[in-house]
Amino acid sequence: LKVNSFNTRTSDNHYVIKYYQYKMETLKLDCLHEIFCDIISEPCFDELRTKKQLGYIAFASYKNSYGTLGFTIEVKSSVENHKTEYIRECIEDFSNNQLQELFNNLTEETFDNHRKSIILAKQSKDDSLNDEVKRNLNYLIENDRKLDGSIPFDTHLKKCEVLEKLEFKELKDFAFDILQNSKILDIIVEGHVAEEPSSPKQDEGDSKFAGDDIKSYK
Repeated sequence: LKVNSFNTRTSDNHYVIKYYQYKMETLKLDCLHEIFCDIISEPCFDELRTKKQLGYIAFASYKNSYGTLGFTIEVKSSVENHKTEYIRECIEDFSNNQLQELFNNLTEETFDNHRKSIILAKQSKDDSLNDEVKRNLNYLIENDRKLDGSIPFDTHLKKCEVLEKLEFKELKDFAFDILQNSKILDIIVEGHVAEEPSSPKQDEGDSKFAGDDIKSYK
């Protein structure tokens, strides 16, 4: 899906998204998904932002759209720096090749570090009432409901129980499955390149004056 930017007055930015749509969530799949997104976050920024210098905004993002799991790789880049085709090629190389290599070479220690970090974050108390409201509101938005119509606001604690039991092989199997078997949508917003204003035409009278002998006006 490719569209042109609605901004036609000034130069703006390209925005390129690669969206992976996976499966309907279960508690276990969602836990594996969180670890997966946590692992790819830093390599994504390092490759696309630091090394490729595509733009100040370059990241991978966890997605749960009304119970459908997925993730995105997103880049915002100035129109003066790169073309959308090049940005997309870089994203494709990262997602199709480097992520595969990342999980091929992933160690159990790295898996454990990310798993324990997520457990610790979920077990921590909310820093403010605002954080607690946001968390509970997300449960409503994601339609995370039981068959009896109730809403399990303690899902984060139940996830901790699942995370404690997850194994290294399960994460690797999940990673290759989501990378190889997801439905993929590429979204490209082509930034507008503003034309440079043309130089104003010189008035004939001004041109004549400029050529006159200054002494004649003394």
